[in-house]
Amino acid sequence: MLKIRTGFWVPFAFRFAAILFVPLIVLSFFRPYASLASHGVSLVLLFLAVIAITTQEFVLFDMSAKTYFEYRWMLGFKKGEVTHFHGIEKMFINRIIMVKENYKYAPGALSPIMSPNTEARSTIYKCFLKFDNGEKMVIDSGEDKDKLIARLRIYNRILKTTILDTSGYETILIE
Repeated sequence: MLKIRTGFWVPFAFRFAAILFVPLIVLSFFRPYASLASHGVSLVLLFLAVIAITTQEFVLFDMSAKTYFEYRWMLGFKKGEVTHFHGIEKMFINRIIMVKENYKYAPGALSPIMSPNTEARSTIYKCFLKFDNGEKMVIDSGEDKDKLIARLRIYNRILKTTILDTSGYETILIE
């Protein structure tokens, strides 16, 4: 069996904000003259913050039964479905370039003008698993391709398929 954490359910910025608000929520329990309703609201907010911080997504492969279980782990509970497959064709790595344009506000005579100020580019590498029926799924990603390839080699000990690097101009067989 192979268990892969594919990511968190909530983006990093929201998890970070939830981590910052947890102490404030806990401190709200110790306010003098707090009503029962405010304690109830604080408990609900604390519960939602803990869920936002800890919920993760996983894929569990069982090669003997030819199934994978794609699920969301939330406070110890697993929610997802088991899917059967016949075979795995390959794993391949794609390069994704993300572009973020920052705009500055320049007031005009009649209407405001939005003009691009700067452009930030970042590269992320995603590994896709392709099944023999053509279905694809993302199993891992990272900003460092060498670390991603090292993790894929560990996964490949159980999955026993080929790993292709299609992130450049030519396709490279890794394993």
